[in-house]
Amino acid sequence: MIFIINYFLMIAEGFVLKRRFLKCGKKLFVIITFLQLAAIVSLRKKTVGIDTAMYIQLLEWSKNDIEIYWIEAGSRAYIHLLGNICTTYTEYLAAWAIPTMVLFYRYIIRNSKDIYLSIYIFASLMFYFLEFSLVRQALAIGIVLQAVSLLDERKYFRYILIILIAMSFHSSAAVFFLLLPISFVKCKINLSLSIMIVALCGICAVFGRILTEIGARLIGYSSYLQTEYANAGNVLHPALFLIILMFCTILSMGAKSTKKRKFKIEYEMLAVGVLFYWISLSVQIVNRIPYYFTGSVMTILPNLIVEMKNRKQAKIVNICVIVFLVLYEFLMIAQSAQGIMPYQFFWE
Repeated sequence: MIFIINYFLMIAEGFVLKRRFLKCGKKLFVIITFLQLAAIVSLRKKTVGIDTAMYIQLLEWSKNDIEIYWIEAGSRAYIHLLGNICTTYTEYLAAWAIPTMVLFYRYIIRNSKDIYLSIYIFASLMFYFLEFSLVRQALAIGIVLQAVSLLDERKYFRYILIILIAMSFHSSAAVFFLLLPISFVKCKINLSLSIMIVALCGICAVFGRILTEIGARLIGYSSYLQTEYANAGNVLHPALFLIILMFCTILSMGAKSTKKRKFKIEYEMLAVGVLFYWISLSVQIVNRIPYYFTGSVMTILPNLIVEMKNRKQAKIVNICVIVFLVLYEFLMIAQSAQGIMPYQFFWE
């Protein structure tokens, strides 16, 4: 229930602040929603979330000077630091969640022309999976998002450096190197490109296990292929994000040619994320990888809507997106996605 109340409260806050506080509405919305989401993820009981208990155990091992040799150096150092300063697991969860959310919010603020819609997208499509399950990988995803603008500006050394920092927290961040060669490909966002992407999705679905085995060996995660995470995934997110990508294609095709270049990197990110989702149909664990790329939906979709020439249609599309996000919110809660239900505060 708290998730639904929080989301409707966010929508109401956005509606009021956007219309009543024109000068400082965005800043207030950013601050208020950040505090709301941070409180939900930080004040949860340790039974809420799939990996929560495991990460709290890592904290206890750190306090007892037990070597955590199997995780990356950056995460290991951070856990050791938190072991020395955190007195409760609530502080520990907050110490992971808050920096991650700061990075996501920073990406939105620097790249979105509609901060309200971008934060709605983050809170619905990203928040649960990242903050209640991935933890250190979520922080790595937040870090690599800071490299997007650097790649667009051709600041390759800083782009590579940021990815290496992200890899120190979770080695899977190495997949973001894929965006470098892709960024040199000259392509137009049109119907032909959409057809090619759909065909590639089919290939990824058919050969997903083979591609996963090759990729897992390259980044050192072959062990996951021996667990229950190696089972087949479901079609919900692959189909959903393919539809979102096609919708962005349609909106982009209606934009001026001078504007389309602004969306190229974000569109390519989203397309790569969609392909990884279709690979996850063969191997479930792969559904964690797309989030390195699908974060671009937080900015490309709102920005495309802002660029629409017909403002009346833009408002209708905006409302439809918000309604869709609300429905997705209900669906995730109904399915208890990532072990978020039943939600309990740490004192319950």
